[in-house]
Amino acid sequence: MIRAGVATLGITGLLAWLVVLAVFGRPNSILNLGVEPPRPSLREAPAQPAPLLLHPLPGYVLESEFGKDLLRLAARACEAKGDTSYHIHALRLLEIARRELPGEPAEAYFEDCLSMMLDHRRFERMVSELPILRSTVHGAGYRTHAKARPRGLTASMPGGMTHVDKPLSVFGELGLSLSTAIHTTEGEDLTLADVLEDSLQRYHAGREVEWSFLAYCDYLGSQDQWSNRRGERHSMRDLLARLLNQTPLEGPCLGGHRLYALAKGLASRHQPEPPFTESEYASIRQALQDASVRLTATQRRDGAWDHRWSDSLADDEILPPDGRWDADGLTATSHMLEWFAIADSDCRPAADVMHRAVRYLETRLRSDAEFCFNQDLGPTTHAVRALFHLSESRPRPEE
Repeated sequence: MIRAGVATLGITGLLAWLVVLAVFGRPNSILNLGVEPPRPSLREAPAQPAPLLLHPLPGYVLESEFGKDLLRLAARACEAKGDTSYHIHALRLLEIARRELPGEPAEAYFEDCLSMMLDHRRFERMVSELPILRSTVHGAGYRTHAKARPRGLTASMPGGMTHVDKPLSVFGELGLSLSTAIHTTEGEDLTLADVLEDSLQRYHAGREVEWSFLAYCDYLGSQDQWSNRRGERHSMRDLLARLLNQTPLEGPCLGGHRLYALAKGLASRHQPEPPFTESEYASIRQALQDASVRLTATQRRDGAWDHRWSDSLADDEILPPDGRWDADGLTATSHMLEWFAIADSDCRPAADVMHRAVRYLETRLRSDAEFCFNQDLGPTTHAVRALFHLSESRPRPEE
């Protein structure tokens, strides 16, 4: 009886260990049983994501030297930060530096930043010993914030990972294919396909959906359904429904990332095999148009928006803050202009509304761009990126 009990405990313990492996990923050094789940069916994907389809603002052209100075400031500000999130923001903005500042330090920093995000060895040497890119039982997963818990690859518990799939969504916008090589903390040579695979396997209804939606728009192609590690079925339509059902201010950055994701979703109708139905695309278009109506009604007199952009305000309430650091104004306005740049003209506010918002950002940045980068780096990178993307042509020299 005793031996049978010991044997039973041994089997139970082994089963418990296998469950831990399935939930948290491979152990680093305690034991490697070589147990791998079957590969998901979603290995086939577009060879390379399609480039962003930009819709410039008629009549707006960013002045050349001003734009270049902003890129140089952004590179210096991002490089001084240690958090992974800042390097992701740098990648989104400084890919423009490859075109605008060839041979300058800002272009070189973009290349360094990209290599750090793809290879933990370089990240460790240049930024931090914290593991940025970890092998998991399903593939590989990124830490999107340096202060997140090492195993926090989902947002299902306090202290876990937020902004899941933000790196993958940025890689999609940069046009990196799923065959792009990566090197993990554990020394494995994998590819971005393994990051996508891990994301799909770990997807759950409690995750922040904005960046997963963006990444999947670029990388899933027509294969818009999958089963996660628990056997639960999900689809792009599930993610879209979550975005459409959110309240205007729900989600990161005053709801700005939700609207950007919806604008990117609408653009997916140009794919060879669109992931959504005509009815679903109509719902996206309506959501963006509703947001534009709200934004038109709540634009402040200085051209900005803030946390009140979704409210019904009297005209005398739409005033800029009096002598305070306008963090809300910078955050809301930069994020709104960024989704305007990829939205159809009938889904965004009228040109005069957008021009007033552009003037607000330019005024703020011309006044003290360095302070903006140091005080609120993330929204400031969104602001500069929006100005470049809304510009009708390459920035012209100042007269």
